[in-house]
Amino acid sequence: MPASDASALRSGRAATRSSTRSPGRNRTARVWALRVGAIVLVLAAWEATSNSVGEDLLPSIQSVVVDGIPPLFSDGYAAEFGHTLIRMMIGFVIACVIALPLGALMGASKFWTDILTPYAYGTYMAPRPALLPLLILTFGVGTTFGIVMVLLFAVFFPLINTAKGAAEVVNGPLYEMTRSLQISRIRVLLFVLIPGCLPYVLAGIRLGLGMAFNGILLAELWTAYSTGGLLEAMISYHQLPEYFALAGLIALTAVASFSLLGVFERRVRRQRGMAVTGSFGEAS
Repeated sequence: MPASDASALRSGRAATRSSTRSPGRNRTARVWALRVGAIVLVLAAWEATSNSVGEDLLPSIQSVVVDGIPPLFSDGYAAEFGHTLIRMMIGFVIACVIALPLGALMGASKFWTDILTPYAYGTYMAPRPALLPLLILTFGVGTTFGIVMVLLFAVFFPLINTAKGAAEVVNGPLYEMTRSLQISRIRVLLFVLIPGCLPYVLAGIRLGLGMAFNGILLAELWTAYSTGGLLEAMISYHQLPEYFALAGLIALTAVASFSLLGVFERRVRRQRGMAVTGSFGEAS
């Protein structure tokens, strides 16, 4: 092949690759532009509202940054929130340890699906705030109560998503082939079931983590314990800059955790040739 034809072929391939990548890059740029624009609009509305109603009702952004953020570290508010996160993660790990094996069992066996499904959905549909007085009487106010609340809030999504992933793997052709070849159960578990379920498991863990934040904050606000007690005290003593700074730290931590798990989940889906979803489950 002449050198000119080879070079034209290489340039054509490069143009094709760049044309296939550009839509995805353009979409990412648009998404980030919309996100940044939304943040700017929210901050502008906040500042306008603060100027309208006065800083006694809504502190300005400058007041939150100057007067609210330094006490997070100098007065130990951030450290206290760190203790809350530790309790949340303990409860969340326990929820996953319970949910993932039971979910795999439900997906692999119709018998266990029929037995466990009512309890799984009952846990999700039950009015958990109505159970707070009973749980406080049972576990007291403190670490154990917070862990139990996280467990109740976070267990559903990892359980149901794992069951869905396991059911798709068990009913798929690859699993049937392993049965016909009489491959050992351990090898099927390690090389077929777990890899096939992984995207569903990650999605369930991501959604469960969001529920874990809800559970620990509800528990601590209800009992005025740890971070919840700090938030209530700041409102009572009208320490609004500190309140919004701490609330912002909580929100940023939750969003960052949710987003990082979402990035990992999308990478796993791409590696397996599955449909990629956005941060909140939308197709992308």
